[in-house]
Amino acid sequence: MRKGIAMCAALALGWGSAAQVYVLNGLQYVSPEQFSRENGATYKNQYGTLTLKWPKGELVMYTGSREAQLNGKPMLLSAPLANIQDTVVAPLADLQRAFGLAVTAPPPKAPAPQATNPPPRATPTPAPPSSAWQKVLKGPARVGDVIVQYRPNESKGGDNLFRSATVFDWPTALPTSVETLINFCYISVKSSLKAPATAQFSDGFLQIYRDQTWTMVGSVDAQNSYGALIRSSFVCMHKFANGKLYTLVSIQ
Repeated sequence: MRKGIAMCAALALGWGSAAQVYVLNGLQYVSPEQFSRENGATYKNQYGTLTLKWPKGELVMYTGSREAQLNGKPMLLSAPLANIQDTVVAPLADLQRAFGLAVTAPPPKAPAPQATNPPPRATPTPAPPSSAWQKVLKGPARVGDVIVQYRPNESKGGDNLFRSATVFDWPTALPTSVETLINFCYISVKSSLKAPATAQFSDGFLQIYRDQTWTMVGSVDAQNSYGALIRSSFVCMHKFANGKLYTLVSIQ
């Protein structure tokens, strides 16, 4: 179990059958997909945009962001969507409020004094685009099935997202092609599959930011443990900073 994350089975949290609840920094999280299923709603995760629909409403949330929309109106979540043990999770209390259920999740605890907190994990710091990255930022608008979008700004909330990332030492030069960025993501996704050799990728969307960060979403067909070909959605996020490569991958 990852340090700082507690897990429990929720038996009576305002919705149907038992569900997995995660506690992170004093806040309870639950899978929106499972929450939807247990409350008669539909769930869709398209390129990191999560849509929950039920007879009386619709909730739209975005991976790594606090911003959301409830019935077409702006809504601010208690905390950004997180990724815990390869599961996209949202604050339980926010989902209960959106569905008009009794809020059983306790409010987040006040942060402990700084002196008693464990030292925070180092996170990447923004850096001006290098000449190599400038070359990446001038790449094509499409590579095969992957649509490419270039963002002149820095990635939002990058440091917070990458606090839980897998970190690799990367003393070599930055990649200088969009194709290389795509392959980085494919390699990361394959490492999480049961049968990586059977992976076939499609419908990709790549965003490249000026702070040497890129995010890619798409679909992958691969065999599961029983040999059946299953289609999954994936989100991968990478960042180069200070000679290190930060990697986050989620497969649904």
